Parts: sequence; structure tokens; C-alpha cells
Amino acid sequence: MKNAFISGVSTGIGLSLAKQLLAQGYRVHGVSRREPAELIADSNFRFCALDFADSDAAAQALTCFIEREKISHLSKLFLNVGQFGKRIAPLHKVSVADLEEMVRVNVWSHKVLLDCLLAQKVVIQDAVFSSSIAGVRARAGNSGYAITKAALNMMAKLYAIENPEIRFLVLGLCSVDTFLSETIGSLPLEGDFPDIIKLRERAQDARYLVSADKRAADILGLLDPAQLDKIPNGDFVEIRTFLA
Repeated sequence: MKNAFISGVSTGIGLSLAKQLLAQGYRVHGVSRREPAELIADSNFRFCALDFADSDAAAQALTCFIEREKISHLSKLFLNVGQFGKRIAPLHKVSVADLEEMVRVNVWSHKVLLDCLLAQKVVIQDAVFSSSIAGVRARAGNSGYAITKAALNMMAKLYAIENPEIRFLVLGLCSVDTFLSETIGSLPLEGDFPDIIKLRERAQDARYLVSADKRAADILGLLDPAQLDKIPNGDFVEIRTFLA
């Protein structure tokens, strides 16, 4: 049986990935703060509750989970945890404490998970980072979200260079109907942010905002060997570049 591992498995794209992989006959290992109630009854789903905001505690829980489940090989690893932040405000008004919290969740969560798997000598075939164009294209108001996604992109590239036996995909997932997009669309604007206003306007168009199920299917489609050959290993790419 093929094995997959998903962080941020309780909602959004992580949950959709889990459901689709289980339907394909995978054993899916998932971690998140909250238990995904609709998956727990599936005999091929394994779950560990943890909070990546506490890196040390998360590392301990992951190590125990990997050992308990005897995980030795992963066909697919999805590094999916992420948050937007608490404010849409000029960067000089966002506190260092808020930025540090975002770094722990948006960057170090993925390092903690990867490091635990590598330390346990788990063989990983494909690793997929959920990133964002926000880490490449500067837009006023994105503050910590943009900073952390830029850091994530570089971290992923370094892991790819240092671990050539693993295939790394770093994907900008564009506009997906998830809690993160709801947050971007609902937080008050503490300043003049025309790009974010345009983003919100586009999100009202059903042709622009895709479902989590659709985007999860798109991601799995890119993991087909014929598609993988078109994507530079470890480089950030927008997923829509490769969609028909």
C-alpha cells in the first residue's frame, strides 16, 4: 500500500487531498491542530493532533507518531500548513511578535516535519509545498504572509539541492475557496491597499475562485511522472501555469 503524509489535514486543501488519496487506496497519515472528524472512521487514515506554533512540542509528537506508525516510506508528502495573519496593515504597524508567530507556522512547521522524517530515515518520493505568489510578487498589505512565503520558497529550494533523491514541488495554488481566502477577504483594511481590493473583487467571480477539491485534484495531477518532468525541482511555480 502506498503511503502519504499531510500536514494541515483538518480543513481546506489538506482535507481534500486526504479524501482523494484515501479514495485511491492510499494509507494517509495526517497532522493538524483539530481532528478531521469525517476521516477518522476510515481504517487507512492515521492522525496525530499537534500545534506547529510550538516547534519543540510538535517535533516530539511527530517523532512519536512516525515511530508508532512505523512510517518508512512516503510516496507523497504534502506540507500544507499555513496562515495569513491577523491584520491587513502596513508592515511598520505589524508587531514582531505577530511576524514571529507566522514564521513558526508558515516556515518552521515545514522544517520541523521534514527534519523529523529525515532524522527517522523515512524515504520520501515527492514532497509538495503549498506556497503562494505573495512570496514572489510584492503587494502592500501582505506583510508577514509575503515575507514567510518568500522564506518558504528559499527553504524549499535548499532542501531540494541538499536532498536530490526527493522530488520537491513548490506550488503557488492561486485563489482557492478556503479559510485562508476567507480571511483575506474579510479582515478590515487598515490602509490603502488597491491590489488587495482587486483580489477581493476577482474572488467574487466563480470562474476565478476554485474549490479545495478542484485544487487538490490539480495538485495530484501534477504528480504524474509525465507532468513532473516539466517542473523544475525545488523552484517556485504557479500551478495555473501547468493547467489546461
